[in-house]
Amino acid sequence: MDFSKPPDIEDITSKASNGDPYYQGLLGLYFLRGYFVQKDKQQAEKWAKLSAERNHPFGLYCLDELYGFHACVYEYENVNEYSRNFLAGMTSLAEAGDAEAQYCLGLCYAYGAVVPGNLAKAVELIRKAADQGLAEAQWSLGLCYENGNGVPRDFTKAAEWFHKAANQGYDYAQNSLGYCYENGEGVPQDFTKAVEWFRKAADQGLAGAQKNLGFCYEKGYGVPKDLAKATEWYQKAANQKDKADQEAPDTVAPEQLSTDIDKNITDAKQQYEMGNKYVPKDLAKAAAWYRKAADQGYAKAQYRLAQFYEDGWGVKKDFTKALEWYQKAADQGNVKAQYHLGFCYKYGRNVPQDLGKAVEWYQKAADQGDVYAQEVIIQSPLIQNYLKTNSLTTAK
Repeated sequence: MDFSKPPDIEDITSKASNGDPYYQGLLGLYFLRGYFVQKDKQQAEKWAKLSAERNHPFGLYCLDELYGFHACVYEYENVNEYSRNFLAGMTSLAEAGDAEAQYCLGLCYAYGAVVPGNLAKAVELIRKAADQGLAEAQWSLGLCYENGNGVPRDFTKAAEWFHKAANQGYDYAQNSLGYCYENGEGVPQDFTKAVEWFRKAADQGLAGAQKNLGFCYEKGYGVPKDLAKATEWYQKAANQKDKADQEAPDTVAPEQLSTDIDKNITDAKQQYEMGNKYVPKDLAKAAAWYRKAADQGYAKAQYRLAQFYEDGWGVKKDFTKALEWYQKAADQGNVKAQYHLGFCYKYGRNVPQDLGKAVEWYQKAADQGDVYAQEVIIQSPLIQNYLKTNSLTTAK
Protein backbone atom coordinates (compact mmCIF):
# COMPACT_ATOMS: atom_id res chain seq x y z
CA MET A 1 0.00 0.00 0.00
CA ASP A 2 1.27 3.49 -0.93
CA PHE A 3 1.42 5.57 2.27
CA SER A 4 2.99 8.59 0.57
CA LYS A 5 -0.40 10.09 -0.30
CA PRO A 6 -3.79 10.33 1.43
CA PRO A 7 -5.48 6.92 1.57
CA ASP A 8 -8.18 5.98 -0.93
CA ILE A 9 -10.92 5.28 1.62
CA GLU A 10 -13.33 4.00 -1.03
CA ASP A 11 -10.80 1.44 -2.24
CA ILE A 12 -9.89 0.39 1.30
CA THR A 13 -13.59 0.01 2.19
CA SER A 14 -14.16 -2.11 -0.92
CA LYS A 15 -11.30 -4.44 -0.05
CA ALA A 16 -12.43 -4.61 3.58
CA SER A 17 -15.98 -5.44 2.48
CA ASN A 18 -14.57 -8.26 0.35
CA GLY A 19 -13.13 -9.84 3.49
CA ASP A 20 -9.48 -8.77 3.47
CA PRO A 21 -8.46 -8.73 7.17
CA TYR A 22 -5.55 -6.31 6.52
CA TYR A 23 -7.88 -3.64 5.15
CA GLN A 24 -10.59 -4.43 7.70
CA GLY A 25 -8.12 -3.74 10.51
CA LEU A 26 -6.73 -0.70 8.73
CA LEU A 27 -10.23 0.73 8.27
CA GLY A 28 -10.94 0.08 11.94
CA LEU A 29 -7.86 2.08 12.91
CA TYR A 30 -8.87 4.92 10.60
CA PHE A 31 -12.36 5.14 12.10
CA LEU A 32 -10.95 4.93 15.60
CA ARG A 33 -8.55 7.83 15.08
CA GLY A 34 -10.61 9.87 12.65
CA TYR A 35 -7.87 9.43 10.06
CA PHE A 36 -9.34 10.83 6.79
CA VAL A 37 -12.78 9.63 7.88
CA GLN A 38 -15.19 10.93 10.51
CA LYS A 39 -14.24 9.40 13.85
CA ASP A 40 -16.72 6.61 14.57
CA LYS A 41 -16.05 4.09 17.35
CA GLN A 42 -18.91 1.83 16.29
CA GLN A 43 -17.47 1.50 12.79
CA ALA A 44 -14.00 1.06 14.27
CA GLU A 45 -15.24 -1.80 16.44
CA LYS A 46 -17.14 -3.39 13.56
CA TRP A 47 -14.17 -3.55 11.21
CA ALA A 48 -11.65 -4.36 13.92
CA LYS A 49 -13.65 -7.36 15.10
CA LEU A 50 -13.90 -8.72 11.56
CA SER A 51 -10.15 -8.40 11.20
CA ALA A 52 -9.45 -9.79 14.68
CA GLU A 53 -11.57 -12.85 13.96
CA ARG A 54 -8.91 -13.73 11.37
CA ASN A 55 -6.24 -13.02 13.99
CA HIS A 56 -4.84 -10.11 11.98
CA PRO A 57 -2.63 -7.81 14.07
CA PHE A 58 -4.32 -4.62 12.85
CA GLY A 59 -7.70 -5.80 14.07
CA LEU A 60 -6.26 -7.03 17.36
CA TYR A 61 -4.36 -3.80 17.87
CA CYS A 62 -7.39 -1.68 17.02
CA LEU A 63 -9.52 -3.48 19.61
CA ASP A 64 -6.67 -3.10 22.08
CA GLU A 65 -6.49 0.65 21.45
CA LEU A 66 -10.27 0.99 21.33
CA TYR A 67 -10.73 -0.45 24.79
CA GLY A 68 -7.51 0.87 26.27
CA PHE A 69 -6.39 -2.65 27.08
CA HIS A 70 -2.73 -1.74 26.58
CA ALA A 71 -2.97 0.38 29.70
CA CYS A 72 -4.07 -2.71 31.62
CA VAL A 73 -1.04 -4.74 30.55
CA TYR A 74 1.49 -1.99 31.09
CA GLU A 75 3.57 -4.41 33.14
CA TYR A 76 4.79 -6.12 29.98
CA GLU A 77 6.03 -9.27 31.71
CA ASN A 78 2.38 -10.08 32.46
CA VAL A 79 1.17 -9.69 28.87
CA ASN A 80 -1.55 -12.18 28.04
CA GLU A 81 -2.03 -14.26 24.91
CA TYR A 82 -4.41 -11.68 23.42
CA SER A 83 -1.71 -9.03 23.30
CA ARG A 84 1.11 -11.39 22.32
CA ASN A 85 -0.88 -12.31 19.23
CA PHE A 86 -0.98 -8.81 17.85
CA LEU A 87 2.57 -8.05 19.00
CA ALA A 88 4.08 -10.93 17.03
CA GLY A 89 2.06 -10.15 13.93
CA MET A 90 2.67 -6.41 14.15
CA THR A 91 6.41 -6.94 14.56
CA SER A 92 6.49 -9.18 11.49
CA LEU A 93 4.62 -6.61 9.38
CA ALA A 94 6.81 -3.78 10.64
CA GLU A 95 10.00 -5.67 9.80
CA ALA A 96 8.58 -6.28 6.32
CA GLY A 97 8.31 -2.50 5.89
CA ASP A 98 4.60 -1.87 6.44
CA ALA A 99 4.32 1.78 7.49
CA GLU A 100 1.11 1.44 9.52
CA ALA A 101 2.58 -1.51 11.42
CA GLN A 102 5.78 0.45 12.09
CA TYR A 103 3.69 3.30 13.44
CA CYS A 104 1.52 1.08 15.66
CA LEU A 105 4.54 -0.74 17.03
CA GLY A 106 6.24 2.60 17.62
CA LEU A 107 3.29 3.69 19.73
CA CYS A 108 3.59 0.49 21.78
CA TYR A 109 7.20 1.34 22.59
CA ALA A 110 6.30 4.96 23.25
CA TYR A 111 3.64 4.08 25.84
CA GLY A 112 5.29 0.97 27.26
CA ALA A 113 2.26 -1.00 26.07
CA VAL A 114 2.81 -4.77 25.81
CA VAL A 115 6.55 -4.10 25.37
CA PRO A 116 8.89 -2.26 27.76
CA GLY A 117 8.84 1.47 27.14
CA ASN A 118 11.67 2.63 24.90
CA LEU A 119 11.43 6.14 23.47
CA ALA A 120 14.47 5.71 21.21
CA LYS A 121 12.95 2.59 19.66
CA ALA A 122 9.60 4.34 19.39
CA VAL A 123 11.08 7.27 17.48
CA GLU A 124 13.03 4.90 15.23
CA LEU A 125 9.87 3.06 14.19
CA ILE A 126 7.71 6.17 13.89
CA ARG A 127 10.39 7.81 11.74
CA LYS A 128 10.44 4.80 9.40
CA ALA A 129 6.70 5.16 8.92
CA ALA A 130 6.97 8.94 8.54
CA ASP A 131 9.68 8.59 5.88
CA GLN A 132 7.24 6.43 3.91
CA GLY A 133 4.73 9.29 4.00
CA LEU A 134 2.28 8.05 6.63
CA ALA A 135 0.63 11.26 7.81
CA GLU A 136 -0.16 9.95 11.30
CA ALA A 137 3.49 9.10 11.82
CA GLN A 138 4.67 12.43 10.44
CA TRP A 139 2.45 14.25 12.91
CA SER A 140 3.59 12.02 15.79
CA LEU A 141 7.24 12.56 14.89
CA GLY A 142 6.54 16.28 14.92
CA LEU A 143 5.15 15.90 18.43
CA CYS A 144 8.31 14.06 19.49
CA TYR A 145 10.41 17.01 18.33
CA GLU A 146 7.99 19.52 19.83
CA ASN A 147 8.10 17.88 23.26
CA GLY A 148 11.63 16.47 23.20
CA ASN A 149 10.41 12.88 23.51
CA GLY A 150 13.15 10.51 22.39
CA VAL A 151 14.90 13.27 20.43
CA PRO A 152 16.32 16.68 21.32
CA ARG A 153 13.59 19.30 21.35
CA ASP A 154 13.56 21.10 18.00
CA PHE A 155 10.58 23.31 17.12
CA THR A 156 11.83 23.82 13.55
CA LYS A 157 11.86 20.08 12.84
CA ALA A 158 8.51 19.74 14.59
CA ALA A 159 6.97 22.32 12.26
CA GLU A 160 8.55 20.62 9.24
CA TRP A 161 6.93 17.30 10.07
CA PHE A 162 3.61 18.95 10.89
CA HIS A 163 3.77 20.60 7.46
CA LYS A 164 4.30 17.26 5.72
CA ALA A 165 1.27 15.71 7.39
CA ALA A 166 -0.87 18.85 7.13
CA ASN A 167 -0.25 19.05 3.39
CA GLN A 168 -1.79 15.59 3.14
CA GLY A 169 -4.92 16.95 4.78
CA TYR A 170 -4.37 15.38 8.20
CA ASP A 171 -6.48 17.46 10.58
CA TYR A 172 -4.44 16.92 13.77
CA ALA A 173 -1.31 18.07 11.98
CA GLN A 174 -3.12 21.08 10.54
CA ASN A 175 -4.18 22.07 14.04
CA SER A 176 -0.64 21.58 15.38
CA LEU A 177 0.79 23.64 12.55
CA GLY A 178 -1.73 26.38 13.28
CA TYR A 179 -0.46 26.40 16.86
CA CYS A 180 3.12 26.74 15.60
CA TYR A 181 2.20 29.81 13.55
CA GLU A 182 0.12 31.27 16.37
CA ASN A 183 3.01 31.04 18.83
CA GLY A 184 5.97 31.40 16.48
CA GLU A 185 7.36 27.97 17.35
CA GLY A 186 9.61 26.67 14.57
CA VAL A 187 8.17 29.18 12.11
CA PRO A 188 7.83 32.98 12.09
CA GLN A 189 4.74 34.03 14.02
CA ASP A 190 1.92 34.58 11.55
CA PHE A 191 -1.66 34.79 12.83
CA THR A 192 -3.09 34.75 9.30
CA LYS A 193 -1.43 31.40 8.56
CA ALA A 194 -2.46 30.13 11.99
CA VAL A 195 -6.10 30.85 11.18
CA GLU A 196 -5.69 29.25 7.75
CA TRP A 197 -4.52 25.96 9.24
CA PHE A 198 -6.95 26.03 12.17
CA ARG A 199 -9.77 26.51 9.68
CA LYS A 200 -8.67 23.57 7.52
CA ALA A 201 -8.80 21.29 10.54
CA ALA A 202 -11.95 22.87 11.95
CA ASP A 203 -13.77 22.36 8.65
CA GLN A 204 -12.98 18.66 8.98
CA GLY A 205 -14.71 18.64 12.36
CA LEU A 206 -11.72 18.60 14.71
CA ALA A 207 -13.05 20.01 17.98
CA GLY A 208 -9.68 21.30 19.18
CA ALA A 209 -9.21 23.28 15.98
CA GLN A 210 -12.75 24.63 16.23
CA LYS A 211 -11.96 25.95 19.71
CA ASN A 212 -8.70 27.44 18.48
CA LEU A 213 -10.46 29.14 15.58
CA GLY A 214 -13.08 30.47 17.97
CA PHE A 215 -10.30 31.89 20.14
CA CYS A 216 -8.79 33.67 17.12
CA TYR A 217 -12.14 35.30 16.35
CA GLU A 218 -12.59 36.20 20.00
CA LYS A 219 -9.19 37.93 20.21
CA GLY A 220 -8.96 39.18 16.63
CA TYR A 221 -5.85 37.12 15.85
CA GLY A 222 -5.44 36.83 12.07
CA VAL A 223 -9.08 37.76 11.48
CA PRO A 224 -11.25 40.74 12.38
CA LYS A 225 -12.55 40.38 15.93
CA ASP A 226 -16.00 38.80 15.71
CA LEU A 227 -17.62 37.48 18.89
CA ALA A 228 -20.55 35.99 16.96
CA LYS A 229 -18.22 33.82 14.89
CA ALA A 230 -16.19 33.00 17.98
CA THR A 231 -19.34 31.75 19.68
CA GLU A 232 -20.30 29.78 16.57
CA TRP A 233 -17.02 27.88 16.52
CA TYR A 234 -16.99 27.32 20.28
CA GLN A 235 -20.50 25.90 19.98
CA LYS A 236 -19.50 23.54 17.18
CA ALA A 237 -16.75 22.15 19.39
CA ALA A 238 -19.12 21.82 22.35
CA ASN A 239 -21.76 20.08 20.23
CA GLN A 240 -19.29 17.33 19.40
CA LYS A 241 -18.78 16.57 23.09
CA ASP A 242 -22.55 16.45 23.63
CA LYS A 243 -22.94 14.07 20.69
CA ALA A 244 -20.21 11.79 22.02
CA ASP A 245 -21.85 11.66 25.44
CA GLN A 246 -25.23 10.81 23.88
CA GLU A 247 -23.70 7.97 21.89
CA ALA A 248 -21.95 6.43 24.88
CA PRO A 249 -23.04 2.82 25.51
CA ASP A 250 -25.31 1.96 28.39
CA THR A 251 -23.41 1.00 31.51
CA VAL A 252 -24.12 -0.37 34.94
CA ALA A 253 -22.46 0.09 38.28
CA PRO A 254 -19.89 -2.63 39.11
CA GLU A 255 -21.66 -3.48 42.38
CA GLN A 256 -24.88 -4.27 40.44
CA LEU A 257 -23.14 -7.16 38.68
CA SER A 258 -22.06 -8.91 41.84
CA THR A 259 -24.65 -11.68 41.41
CA ASP A 260 -23.40 -12.44 37.90
CA ILE A 261 -19.83 -13.30 38.78
CA ASP A 262 -18.21 -16.18 40.61
CA LYS A 263 -18.22 -15.40 44.33
CA ASN A 264 -15.81 -18.27 45.01
CA ILE A 265 -12.89 -16.24 43.68
CA THR A 266 -11.82 -14.13 46.64
CA ASP A 267 -8.11 -13.57 46.00
CA ALA A 268 -7.58 -9.96 44.85
CA LYS A 269 -4.95 -10.81 42.23
CA GLN A 270 -7.18 -13.51 40.74
CA GLN A 271 -10.11 -11.10 40.69
CA TYR A 272 -7.95 -8.58 38.85
CA GLU A 273 -6.91 -11.22 36.33
CA MET A 274 -10.58 -12.16 35.83
CA GLY A 275 -11.24 -8.53 35.01
CA ASN A 276 -8.51 -8.68 32.38
CA LYS A 277 -10.15 -11.69 30.78
CA TYR A 278 -13.39 -9.79 30.21
CA VAL A 279 -11.62 -7.02 28.27
CA PRO A 280 -12.77 -6.21 25.64
CA LYS A 281 -15.71 -8.61 25.34
CA ASP A 282 -17.64 -7.45 28.42
CA LEU A 283 -16.38 -4.22 29.96
CA ALA A 284 -19.14 -4.08 32.57
CA LYS A 285 -18.11 -7.46 34.02
CA ALA A 286 -14.47 -6.43 33.80
CA ALA A 287 -15.31 -3.38 35.89
CA ALA A 288 -17.11 -5.56 38.43
CA TRP A 289 -14.05 -7.77 38.88
CA TYR A 290 -11.73 -4.80 39.13
CA ARG A 291 -14.01 -3.32 41.78
CA LYS A 292 -13.80 -6.48 43.86
CA ALA A 293 -10.01 -6.49 43.71
CA ALA A 294 -9.82 -2.73 44.26
CA ASP A 295 -12.00 -2.96 47.36
CA GLN A 296 -9.42 -5.35 48.78
CA GLY A 297 -6.71 -2.77 48.20
CA TYR A 298 -5.12 -4.27 45.08
CA ALA A 299 -3.35 -1.26 43.54
CA LYS A 300 -3.35 -2.43 39.92
CA ALA A 301 -7.10 -2.95 40.09
CA GLN A 302 -7.59 0.46 41.69
CA TYR A 303 -5.66 2.09 38.85
CA ARG A 304 -7.59 0.14 36.24
CA LEU A 305 -10.95 0.94 37.84
CA ALA A 306 -9.99 4.62 37.86
CA GLN A 307 -9.40 4.42 34.10
CA PHE A 308 -12.79 2.81 33.61
CA TYR A 309 -14.54 5.60 35.52
CA GLU A 310 -12.56 8.30 33.73
CA ASP A 311 -13.32 6.99 30.24
CA GLY A 312 -16.72 5.40 30.80
CA TRP A 313 -15.62 1.84 30.03
CA GLY A 314 -18.34 -0.46 31.33
CA VAL A 315 -19.41 2.11 33.92
CA LYS A 316 -20.91 5.57 33.81
CA LYS A 317 -18.27 8.27 33.55
CA ASP A 318 -17.52 9.66 36.98
CA PHE A 319 -14.44 11.86 37.30
CA THR A 320 -14.83 12.11 41.06
CA LYS A 321 -14.67 8.34 41.47
CA ALA A 322 -11.84 8.14 38.95
CA LEU A 323 -9.76 10.58 40.98
CA GLU A 324 -10.61 8.71 44.18
CA TRP A 325 -9.29 5.42 42.77
CA TYR A 326 -6.23 7.02 41.17
CA GLN A 327 -5.43 8.50 44.57
CA LYS A 328 -5.76 5.13 46.33
CA ALA A 329 -3.52 3.41 43.79
CA ALA A 330 -0.97 6.23 43.86
CA ASP A 331 -0.84 6.20 47.66
CA GLN A 332 0.19 2.55 47.43
CA GLY A 333 3.02 3.42 45.05
CA ASN A 334 1.43 2.55 41.70
CA VAL A 335 3.70 4.46 39.36
CA LYS A 336 1.15 4.89 36.56
CA ALA A 337 -1.40 6.32 38.98
CA GLN A 338 1.22 8.69 40.35
CA TYR A 339 2.10 9.86 36.85
CA HIS A 340 -1.55 10.31 35.97
CA LEU A 341 -2.25 12.37 39.06
CA GLY A 342 0.69 14.56 38.13
CA PHE A 343 -0.80 15.01 34.68
CA CYS A 344 -4.22 15.88 36.10
CA TYR A 345 -2.85 18.51 38.47
CA LYS A 346 -0.50 19.93 35.85
CA TYR A 347 -3.28 20.65 33.38
CA GLY A 348 -6.22 21.00 35.76
CA ARG A 349 -7.88 17.92 34.29
CA ASN A 350 -11.00 17.30 36.38
CA VAL A 351 -9.24 18.97 39.34
CA PRO A 352 -8.15 22.54 40.05
CA GLN A 353 -4.73 23.13 38.50
CA ASP A 354 -2.04 22.78 41.17
CA LEU A 355 1.56 22.69 39.96
CA GLY A 356 2.80 21.93 43.45
CA LYS A 357 0.80 18.71 43.58
CA ALA A 358 1.73 17.97 39.95
CA VAL A 359 5.43 18.13 40.82
CA GLU A 360 4.85 16.03 43.95
CA TRP A 361 3.24 13.18 42.02
CA TYR A 362 5.55 13.38 39.02
CA GLN A 363 8.49 13.24 41.43
CA LYS A 364 7.10 10.15 43.16
CA ALA A 365 6.81 8.42 39.79
CA ALA A 366 10.23 9.67 38.72
CA ASP A 367 11.80 8.35 41.91
CA GLN A 368 10.56 4.90 40.91
CA GLY A 369 12.34 5.19 37.58
CA ASP A 370 9.43 6.26 35.37
CA VAL A 371 11.19 7.87 32.39
CA TYR A 372 8.10 9.78 31.31
CA ALA A 373 7.74 11.49 34.67
CA GLN A 374 11.44 12.26 34.66
CA GLU A 375 11.17 13.86 31.23
CA VAL A 376 8.17 15.97 32.25
CA ILE A 377 10.03 17.36 35.25
CA ILE A 378 13.20 18.09 33.30
CA GLN A 379 11.70 19.31 30.02
CA SER A 380 8.28 20.82 30.71
CA PRO A 381 8.58 24.65 30.64
CA LEU A 382 5.56 24.91 32.93
CA ILE A 383 7.08 22.61 35.55
CA GLN A 384 10.58 24.07 35.19
CA ASN A 385 9.25 27.59 35.67
CA TYR A 386 7.41 26.49 38.80
CA LEU A 387 10.51 24.81 40.18
CA LYS A 388 12.70 27.85 39.54
CA THR A 389 10.13 30.22 40.98
CA ASN A 390 9.94 28.14 44.14
CA SER A 391 13.67 27.36 44.27
CA LEU A 392 13.08 23.61 44.08
CA THR A 393 15.34 20.96 42.61
CA THR A 394 14.50 18.74 39.65
CA ALA A 395 14.40 15.00 39.29
CA LYS A 396 17.67 13.24 38.56
